Amino acid sequence: MHCECGSLHAAIRRLLVEGDGPMIVLTPTQIDDPDIRQIVRMRHSCHLALADSINVDASRVPAITDAARSAIAAFSRVVEGWESAPTALARFRFARSGRVWVLSFNRTPCYMPHKDAGGLAYIQHLLARPNQEIPVERLEEMVTGDLALDAVSTGDAVVDREGLAKIWTEMRRLRAEMDVAERNGDKAAHSRLEGELDRLAEQVRTMHGLNDRVRRVGDQTEQLRSKVTNSIRRAIKALDELPALAAHLSAVKPGRTLSYRPDSQILWDFDAP
Repeated sequence: MHCECGSLHAAIRRLLVEGDGPMIVLTPTQIDDPDIRQIVRMRHSCHLALADSINVDASRVPAITDAARSAIAAFSRVVEGWESAPTALARFRFARSGRVWVLSFNRTPCYMPHKDAGGLAYIQHLLARPNQEIPVERLEEMVTGDLALDAVSTGDAVVDREGLAKIWTEMRRLRAEMDVAERNGDKAAHSRLEGELDRLAEQVRTMHGLNDRVRRVGDQTEQLRSKVTNSIRRAIKALDELPALAAHLSAVKPGRTLSYRPDSQILWDFDAP
């Protein structure tokens, strides 16, 4: 049966999230999505590509390959360990492990690729500081490690020309490395470089106005508020696999000053398993 790649990956991720215990995921070909591969590892599961798991000899007799046999043997050992000492799932977890967010709400788990819900990074910082008022500029600094604004009075220009030139130079370097990765067929490197390029491009867009005019502090703050608010809303909308958490995150109040004001205290675990 033919299945569009994106739909197949979404179905596999839902299976991994909703399944109980380790499992073998058998697909017609290799999964090229690094997020799915990481979720498979985190779920103590095993992925086998049918095309690499069965050989057909000259007599047309199908046989399992050595690679598949070894993968299944390793998976069996994982299952034995999991059955004898299952890992306790944190009741409330909001952690990032590499490319994937590991979430649980009332011990119901969810695995979310960062590329699908980058706004979760903003939410994580808010959850760690309940009932605190956090200016959007400060929240952006927490997530990116950079000062969102480098001027404080409305009307002052905010672009450091030398710093902007360095960003353009870095973006040209990233594009050149992406070209090399594409020629070499290195999809993982290409995806990583593309993410870095998108982050820098967003910084440039934030720093400029129409017709490449330098933005003013008031303009930049409003654009930053819009960017962060939209990122948070998209991230919450993406949590369709964990609707209880999505509903709870209505306690996140966006604006130029953001806050997380839950009805009751929740002890969140921010460490990845």
